[in-house]
Amino acid sequence: MEYKDKELFTKYAFLLWEHRERILSDSRMALCTLCVGNNLAYVNVKGIASATLGGYLLWWQEFERSRRTDKHNRRSLIYFIGGSPLSGRNHCGEVYESGKTKTITVAPFKDYWGSFVEAQGKLSATENNVQAYALAEVVAILQKEDSETIIDISKDELRRRHSEYNKLYFDNKLSMPTFYLLNKKRPFGQYRYCGEIWMSKRTKWTEPFLKEVLLHEMIHQYIYEVLHGMGFTLLMQHGLRFHYMRRRLKRKFGLIIT
Repeated sequence: MEYKDKELFTKYAFLLWEHRERILSDSRMALCTLCVGNNLAYVNVKGIASATLGGYLLWWQEFERSRRTDKHNRRSLIYFIGGSPLSGRNHCGEVYESGKTKTITVAPFKDYWGSFVEAQGKLSATENNVQAYALAEVVAILQKEDSETIIDISKDELRRRHSEYNKLYFDNKLSMPTFYLLNKKRPFGQYRYCGEIWMSKRTKWTEPFLKEVLLHEMIHQYIYEVLHGMGFTLLMQHGLRFHYMRRRLKRKFGLIIT
């Protein structure tokens, strides 16, 4: 695999993980080859050097230690396996939601490479008539589907997403607001300091747009509840604290919030 393809894998690892059910249901996606340089010293084990996207997703899904969370609540996925089965010395790689990578050492190494090979073996390319997609094609298809799929929002769905995003991006520091649905297109969303979030029910919500708008309103909530700012005025609602939180989410998680 060329280096630019390896970069593509790490850049979109969490997009691929979030769409694991979609990918595993389509053999053209699941059998996409990912040669990211995995290696075991002194031995040639099938499934290490030439892995599949579906094999990775099964491994991340079934081997819990392949999914990590650090003390700052940043999630990462192990995307690279390298080392010696004999000595156990290894140099693996993890990728964060932001796309940043880090070299790590895992132990016991056998558990990692053994489970990885096992997961790869569960996905067999015996269907000779299947023409697997390249990784760039898989990413393009998923992004296109996300941008075209319209989500019918409800208060229950908004509460579910708020709970998920609160845990992932705000250290679980936010209270659960009361959600209301606006019967007009604008504003798309609005946080009110009495503990309410209003979302337009007449907007054609796609996955990326809904996530961005809800996170935007949750930033306002975080500033009010945690940073104790803007409690008495709306004049500076997109001031320094807001831009600080935008940069923080981009730096830590690769999120782009307008």
